[in-house]
Amino acid sequence: MIVEMDIFSGRPNPTWELSPQQTIELQQRVSALHQQVPPSRVFDGLGYRGLIVRDPSDPGSFLKVGFSRILYMKDGVESMYDDEGRALEKWLVGTGHGKIDDRLIAAPVGHL
Repeated sequence: MIVEMDIFSGRPNPTWELSPQQTIELQQRVSALHQQVPPSRVFDGLGYRGLIVRDPSDPGSFLKVGFSRILYMKDGVESMYDDEGRALEKWLVGTGHGKIDDRLIAAPVGHL
């Protein structure tokens, strides 16, 4: 799984790969999502806009995690979930330690 921090405009966003164990944990966290919430707009302004998680072997699916919301796109079907306490977002940001610049890791902390 590849995590992209959606933070820059006009230059590539930082990305990192989850370890096999982190991928399993992500899959467990996602499969535990049961309570869908009504669709809402995901933040799309300037600066930190959340995290996008993609599985290179499944190009039709992704997660967008940020600002207490989880948007799950699977085969063209969107589902929205509440990220209670921003737990998934915080965990995903933490997986970037040692993989991208620590100053970038700190950027979303102010939003968490």
